[in-house]
Parts: sequence; structure tokens; C-alpha cells
Amino acid sequence: AFFEASLGDRKFLSETATRYGLVASLIRARDYERAKRELVPLRKTASPIIENLACRIPDAAGDAAQALACYQAARRLYPNPRALFYGHVEQLLRLRQPAEALKLIDTRLQTQSDEPRLYQLQAKAYAAQGSSLLQHRAQGEAYVRAGQLGPALEQFQIALKSGQGDFYQL
Repeated sequence: AFFEASLGDRKFLSETATRYGLVASLIRARDYERAKRELVPLRKTASPIIENLACRIPDAAGDAAQALACYQAARRLYPNPRALFYGHVEQLLRLRQPAEALKLIDTRLQTQSDEPRLYQLQAKAYAAQGSSLLQHRAQGEAYVRAGQLGPALEQFQIALKSGQGDFYQL
């Protein structure tokens, strides 16, 4: 109601920001068809933030295939923003494509190895492949990057006990 009133009365500092808020609130209210309609004027503003919002609509509606297609198209326009990258990887994992997700994650880790979330996603992908050793190693790396050494050591110990490899594979 707030965003609609602001747009109706033309009382806002930024029409784009107000429309963004309206679309985000419609997604939360699960009014996906209206969110799509309200997104149309926003799309005139070229921005990875707007593209991410557009991809959140099919994601929230439960259409993972459409969300994946959206993230792929958005990343062709904007290859670097984290939100688009994470959304893309999460859709691949939802669609049970962990090998493809791991390719993207491994490429990103080449340049941004300090991000705990990358390792968390890597752990999810390895778990989807049934690789307990690599899953717990990746989760341990996530904890290390987050400065949580106790849980990191626990994950490394679990990885060693998995029986899928040895100390040198960690």
C-alpha cells in the first residue's frame, strides 16, 4: 500500500526505487502476475539489480527452470555481480545440476577465494553429488573464511572420517 500510494501521489525521491520496492513487496505477497506487470517500467533502467529482481519472480513462484533461464540471460549482460552469480548457482542446484554449478563456482574461486558463501555453495553441490569428503572439506573452508576455526576443524575431521579419501585429499 505504501509504494502504491507513493507512486499514485507521485511522492517519492526516486521512482525507480519506489517501483523496485513495490515489485519486491508483491513478490513477498506472492502476487507474481502483478509483480511481472509492475516490473515492465523498471526494465527501462538497465541495471543488474533490476535483472536480479526480475529473476526472483519465477524463483519465488517455484519455476526454477524459468528462473535459471532468467539468471543465464542476466549474466550474459552482467557477468560479475554477486547476486546474479549466486542466484544462477542456486537455480542450478535446485534443478539438480551440481556439476554445472561446480564449474561456475570453481571458476569464481580462481579470483575470489575469500568468500565463505562460495564454499557453502560448493559444499551443497558436492553433497548433491554424494561426495562427503569434498562436501565437508568445502564447508570447512567456508568456516575458515568466516573466521570460525572450531567448526572448520570439525568439518575437516568429518571429511577424514568419511572414508572417501585421505588427509592429502583435503
